[in-house]
Amino acid sequence: MKPERILTKQERIRLVRAETFFGHAANNMASIFASAVVFCVVLSNAGVSQAAYLSWLAILTLFSISVALFERYVKKIGLNTANADRFLHIRFAMGILISATYGGVLFLLPEIINEPLQLFLFILLTSMMTIGTLGYSVMPSFYLSMCAVTLLPLSFFFLLRWLEDSAQFSLLMFILTLMWMILVPKKALLNSRWVNAS
Repeated sequence: MKPERILTKQERIRLVRAETFFGHAANNMASIFASAVVFCVVLSNAGVSQAAYLSWLAILTLFSISVALFERYVKKIGLNTANADRFLHIRFAMGILISATYGGVLFLLPEIINEPLQLFLFILLTSMMTIGTLGYSVMPSFYLSMCAVTLLPLSFFFLLRWLEDSAQFSLLMFILTLMWMILVPKKALLNSRWVNAS
């Protein structure tokens, strides 16, 4: 029987990072789906057609089920140095796809939407991004990509509204979104350096 090969430092780091990432991602799909239902309520109140937001919900549900099944498969197989990077890249892509689906919800909105609903969408998207950023601090590329596909569309949404109607509210929300995109990842990057160093 051959003795087990001793892992190099870099191999151990990659394996622990993958294990931590999948550990934090476990059972997230239930909260993702619950958030999607809240988004549908907001979209309905904004005047989005039922067919449109239910189609969006169906797409998100399909992605969420796919992630849950993949995570179950990974848990069954187990992570090792041979598969950790590959499984991590697949899960990375699936997570960004779900985040982009949330960011794309803005394209369903009608031209006229009241300010309270705009504020509510801001709170939902920034909260989701913040929780994801803090939860996946071991992988900066993931939460930075997640930030880009959720908050960049939101910032453009507010910018376009400000250019169209010159409303101070739209300008304020645009600035707040930019600040969120800068400050939260900056804080998370500091935490990431500490986590990776440890």
